[in-house]
Amino acid sequence: EAFYRQLAGHDLQMGLPAIYAEHASLFSRQAIDDLRRLAESGDGRSDEPRELLRFAIGQYLSAAAAELTERVEAAEADAVIVWRGERIPYRQVRNRAADIANRTERNALDASYLEAVEAINPIREERQATIRTATRDLGFADLPELVASTGGFDPDALAAEMRAFLSDSETVYFAALRRNLAEIDIEQGDASDVDLAHIIRGAQWDRWFDAARMVWALRQTLGGMGTWRRSRASCWT
Repeated sequence: EAFYRQLAGHDLQMGLPAIYAEHASLFSRQAIDDLRRLAESGDGRSDEPRELLRFAIGQYLSAAAAELTERVEAAEADAVIVWRGERIPYRQVRNRAADIANRTERNALDASYLEAVEAINPIREERQATIRTATRDLGFADLPELVASTGGFDPDALAAEMRAFLSDSETVYFAALRRNLAEIDIEQGDASDVDLAHIIRGAQWDRWFDAARMVWALRQTLGGMGTWRRSRASCWT
C-alpha cells in the first residue's frame, strides 16, 4: 500500500522504515535461520519452506535498505525537469521524450532527464552497497549466489541461455532495427536509447487504438479470456 500510494502520487513519503520496524520479527535473522533449517530438512515434496525462506530473505534485504529506498523514491517523486517552460515530473519524462518526433528535441529532453538520473544515482549506489553488505551478512558471497541458493534457478546458467538467445536472434534483430531506424532517417550506429524508445513507442500505430474504444476493447478481451464476468464488479464500479 505504501508503494502504491507513493507511486500514484498520493504521498511523498512511504514510511518504509516504520513499516519494517513494526514487523521486524517476520524477517529477523532468527526467522531466516529457522526457515533455512526447515528448508534444508524438508523431504522435497513441498516448496513452501523454500518459498518462505526466499520471501523472508528478500524482505530482510529490503528492510536493511528501507531508509535509502525511501530516499530514492522520494527524490524521484519530487524531481521535475524544466523543459520549454514546462515542469515535467521526473517519472513522466521518458514517455514524453519517446513521444517527440523531432530527434533533436527528443534527445535534448532525454539529456536533461539523464542529468536528473545522475543527481539521484549516489543514493541508488549507497542502497545497492547496503544490500550487498546485508547479503554477505546472511552468509552469501553476493546476490547471484543468494539467488542460486534460494531462487530455484542458477543465474549463471540463465545468463548463458540469454547470451545464446542474443546470438541466435542478432541477425533478425539488427535487420529490423535498421529498417525501423531508416524510417525516421537515423543510421543504426548513430541511434540513442531514446531513439529506440521512440521506435518502440510506435506512434504510427495510434490510429488503430481509438481512445474512446479502449475500455470497450479491454472488456472484450477480458470476456474472451473468461475473466470479465468475475472481475467487472470490482473493476468497473
